[in-house]
Amino acid sequence: CELIRDTIVVPEILFANREVLVQEWLDGKKLTEPGAASEQAGRVVKLLLNSYMVQFLETGYLHGDPHPGNFILMGDGRLGILDYGLMTEITADKRMSFIEFLMHLQAKEYRSCLSDLINLEFFPPALKEDKEALDIIVPTLATTLATLYEEGGDLKKKREMFAKQREEMKQAGKLDGLREKLQAISKKYAGAFRLPPYFTLILRAFGTLEGLGLKSDENFAIVKECFPYIARRLIVDDSFRMREALRSYLYKGRSRIAVSRIDELSSGFGTFTNLMKGSRSESAAAGGVRLDAAHAQGHDATTAATATAPTAPTLDSASREIAEVVFSPQGNFLQDLLIDEGVAAIDALSRATLLQLLRNLGPLALPLTLPLNFLLGGGNPQRILSREDKESLLVLRRIVQLVDASRSNSRTEAAETETTDILQTVQRLQRLQPLAQGLLPSITPGAASFAQRFARQLARRILLRLADDVERRASSALMMN
Repeated sequence: CELIRDTIVVPEILFANREVLVQEWLDGKKLTEPGAASEQAGRVVKLLLNSYMVQFLETGYLHGDPHPGNFILMGDGRLGILDYGLMTEITADKRMSFIEFLMHLQAKEYRSCLSDLINLEFFPPALKEDKEALDIIVPTLATTLATLYEEGGDLKKKREMFAKQREEMKQAGKLDGLREKLQAISKKYAGAFRLPPYFTLILRAFGTLEGLGLKSDENFAIVKECFPYIARRLIVDDSFRMREALRSYLYKGRSRIAVSRIDELSSGFGTFTNLMKGSRSESAAAGGVRLDAAHAQGHDATTAATATAPTAPTLDSASREIAEVVFSPQGNFLQDLLIDEGVAAIDALSRATLLQLLRNLGPLALPLTLPLNFLLGGGNPQRILSREDKESLLVLRRIVQLVDASRSNSRTEAAETETTDILQTVQRLQRLQPLAQGLLPSITPGAASFAQRFARQLARRILLRLADDVERRASSALMMN
């Protein structure tokens, strides 16, 4: 698979018959050997887990025996996987449902998790229409999933958390009532709540990987570690179900994108792409395996030789790939969302700039304020910016900050919510020009089409906004009369 070609090695089969199998020799150390990856066990687990996410949810063909003796850490930082005698296949529909389930877990949308578990055959389909059962199961499921996945930790820690919750419910007099209700539901759907047969090897594989993770980090949280692949899939997969999942994740039922979700999605996409598809230095920076001394020297020498000539600012693999997605000549759903958000932000930015100009002019702004009162409907210039405008500006500012490599990370959340410093946002946009030059080879084919669509939608929005403002002003005048 192209996604893991640069980080995972499968030994080539040289000869095979019913009695003999001869495979390519992989030069490295098995993870069971003393000292193998001992100093970077967490990095090895991160690489392994992401490679298994690709097998599980991209190809649908999963290696079902991931014990340390089946992995070889090679000197160039790649991982070899051995022993393909235990494999399992996952259908495309099930893979999509697992992606939705993990996305909803990350987003803490537990009611949606219930629908996912029905699609995955853990719960009976009839449960969707059973309101009485749902009223009991959804809160219980939310508490269970939150305990299992919101924080890291091993089984002992989870048991202690469940025991504490059970004791709290007992003290509140709720435990017996809940137990009786759940028993009634179980009796009603006898035999329907089960572990699907197809899930056995999946559970074995990821249970083993979680165990490896907990050995290197007692607070290892597998859902959090799985999310980078999910983030990438949400961005690059343009299928209908992924479009719906991306919209749900970004908007949270609101009219504008949630800024926090931009952070999570961009961080996850960058981590996975640089880890699995980036250069060795990019992979190590994203949490992957560090090179040994011999390979590191060769890599550093190559990097130094390349860096002697003046070039445009360096762009990592994630930046280049996201640019190719956003400016794809064929168009895609992410492009549609960004054009919509960009148009709203530019519209809001122009209004915010006008508002700041009026503030700076003080009494001299009167000649401008009078016609604006007529067009925009009100004596208070602050009304130029609606709540949606301010949300659009926050989205624009956050996207620019994420791309701007010179941005300081020391700002407080309160400072991030300010929308009045328009000059600062414009200056950040200007600082991105050198980065844009470095992206030109990737974005040129689709940039013209993107610009045309953007301009058409911006013009349409401005005209609709003006008509809206005039109509609102006329309505206010009629009410006053």
